[in-house]
Amino acid sequence: MNFLIVLFAIAIEMGSGGLSALRSARWSHDWFEFSARIRARQSWMNGWIAVVFILVLPAIGIAVIFLMLDSISSLLMHFGGLATLLLMLGPADLARDFEHSQRARQTDDEIESEFSSEVVSLDLGDSGDADEIDDRRALAELALHADRAWYQPIFWYFVLGPVAVVLYRLLSNLRGLETTDSNDEVIANLNRVRGWVEYVPRHIGSFCFGLAGSLVPVIDELGRRGLTPGDTHALVVHSALAAIDNARINEVITGNPGLYRLNQMMSLLKRALIAWLVLLALLALVIY
Repeated sequence: MNFLIVLFAIAIEMGSGGLSALRSARWSHDWFEFSARIRARQSWMNGWIAVVFILVLPAIGIAVIFLMLDSISSLLMHFGGLATLLLMLGPADLARDFEHSQRARQTDDEIESEFSSEVVSLDLGDSGDADEIDDRRALAELALHADRAWYQPIFWYFVLGPVAVVLYRLLSNLRGLETTDSNDEVIANLNRVRGWVEYVPRHIGSFCFGLAGSLVPVIDELGRRGLTPGDTHALVVHSALAAIDNARINEVITGNPGLYRLNQMMSLLKRALIAWLVLLALLALVIY
């Protein structure tokens, strides 16, 4: 049933924008600030204890809500799951970022995205051409956004349902929090948990990039990086760039090269989403 809900959510989101107008990261930050106020009064609530508090309490609350819905009607529970997934997805958000990047390439404006700080630290290839480096950064930001807006939420909903997808979105929304003396250890531990949570879906997603684009360069990239634990955002970026053969094939491009590459990357991300759904369908058939 989880797979059918994923299909319905993707169809609604792609067709009408879903619940994008209601989607916000504010609830995550409010919850973190509430937990910080409690930690300020309770000296023992720090480190991993604080992380357990931040993650487990929402999980219990969501589980109780869905158990209550199930006790009333299983159909009501499934509708609640669909609404929850729609709130946690973000294809419409990615589409807006893509449109902003398109306009930036047409008008030579600079646009900062929420992923700019992560991409700046990556080695995207040697090039003396500043425009080419900017283009690669824009492509990398789209790939990271697709990973967090599409692939991670549908994977975690499929595997563990509403509780898992809400907890993933909570962890994702808390990315990039400003550190303070009292928050440093808690934020570091949250980042570790997020890295563990994203590890498996990102390796699967990188393989899906290869299925949707050029498989051999992606396999080379996966082999080069192996199964090393830790933050895997570099794996997502380099696999996506390899899948479109970025910097490998000298294409004759008419018009704006940056705009062409953006369209090429967006097409790859959509095809990779289809590859994800096919893999999940095969897994659903094996399980059920």
